[in-house]
Amino acid sequence: MNIIINTEEFVNHLSKVVGVVDRKQTMPILGHVLISGNSGEITITATDLEVQISSKFKANISEDFLITLPGRKLFDILRSLGNTELELTSADDTILLKTAKSKFSLQQLPSNEFPLFDNTEGEQTFSIKQQTLSDIFNKTQFAMAQQDVRFYLNGLLLEINPESLNVVGTDGHRLAKTTTPLDKKSISEQSCIVPRKAIQELIRSLSDEKECKVSLVDNQASFSFSQVSLTTKLIDGTFPDYNRVIPAETTTNIILDTKILK
Repeated sequence: MNIIINTEEFVNHLSKVVGVVDRKQTMPILGHVLISGNSGEITITATDLEVQISSKFKANISEDFLITLPGRKLFDILRSLGNTELELTSADDTILLKTAKSKFSLQQLPSNEFPLFDNTEGEQTFSIKQQTLSDIFNKTQFAMAQQDVRFYLNGLLLEINPESLNVVGTDGHRLAKTTTPLDKKSISEQSCIVPRKAIQELIRSLSDEKECKVSLVDNQASFSFSQVSLTTKLIDGTFPDYNRVIPAETTTNIILDTKILK
């Protein structure tokens, strides 16, 4: 293997996936990222067995390859190099990183040990603008629980129907709900609980006005946008009936300017 990549582009795409690299190193392979080259395109994938993120970009590669490298160590090295050309070569279980002024040697693990999610697309699929999805997540994510024994609170509830998408978060003390319209007549009503880690990674990665494709199948959800694909396992549990705690009628109503109040 011998390839040349621009470091700035490499670190830009690596930054989109490195957030899920396992810090605790429960399995050595989870501390690595899977880097594959195929048909002039490089894909970087990271997973913690609950969330998997891939980011891809075009590159001038002469041959297909599949390697694993320690994710956070690679990220720190690339950030320190600045904007330059990086040459990657392989020798046995070692990957050499060379620039005009520096050289690094990183140990790789067998790529066939890297755990990948099944790549299946569900029948429940809809598209929504990235900015819209980011906004509704930001308006509700603060109410999610953190490491609550009631595991079904450690995420956001997504209620999908042909007309709208409802997103709800609660930690048992406070509750946030927001709704955005959907125009997808072919999908049926469905609800799922997306875990906290996946929501945080989505908020970090969602950016422009382009569409995000959301697909639900069995016990997992996939979000595809720009060059990024995020797949997450769903929380298996029953979310509380939040409608019971939202008053249907109120006796005192006060209208305030939100900017002044903030």
